[in-house]
Amino acid sequence: MKAAPVKEFLAGLEAVSPVLPEAAGVRLVRSVDRPAVIRWMEAAVSKREVYAVAVVCGLLAGLRMREAARLLMRGGAEAFSVSLSGEVRWKEACSTKSNMRGGRLLADRIAKVTEAVAAGLRRMELPWLATEQEATRLVRETAAKLRDMGLSGDVRAFRRSLARGVRECFVTQGATEEEAVSWVRRTLGHRPGSMTTFRYLGTAVSDLGARRMEDAWEACQAIAT
Repeated sequence: MKAAPVKEFLAGLEAVSPVLPEAAGVRLVRSVDRPAVIRWMEAAVSKREVYAVAVVCGLLAGLRMREAARLLMRGGAEAFSVSLSGEVRWKEACSTKSNMRGGRLLADRIAKVTEAVAAGLRRMELPWLATEQEATRLVRETAAKLRDMGLSGDVRAFRRSLARGVRECFVTQGATEEEAVSWVRRTLGHRPGSMTTFRYLGTAVSDLGARRMEDAWEACQAIAT
């Protein structure tokens, strides 16, 4: 089990595994009704639920809810900004992953919202002076509200949707598959070479997984002979 060819073979299996649920008929949500999300955000802003709206902005930008909440708490205005054009930017320099693990090349996380939402977010007081328990409660309640609105209860759907969108954008601009995937990794906050990225890209992993398994199989055959 410790032999390099075996490890390569297992790595190939890991690369393929993200598409196996769908091959077995299990549907993974890979798109988000963005207009519906924006409508919910506009309604929530009118009720002054600005912190909940902010964590959903994090989802649209590729963050997890918990990451967004912690950036609001710890990074504050240094991590979060809203332009006059409605562009919400989560700054790479304040990323919790970057600070905790170091050496990770990330992209700024950006989400585009309407002026009504942006105006509400600009009035938000930062840093958010909340406890971890309060932040946890906000995350859970916000996820429940999204489900109540008929939106995806699987918050990873936001990251899947973003990953596919980033990949398609770069590929249509003429980038290679490797370059496109590297930008997806930066957007999702994954380390260089991470295979986890393909869980969000879905079937895009199949060719890569197949190649790795073929290479490992040839190596095993060479050793056997």
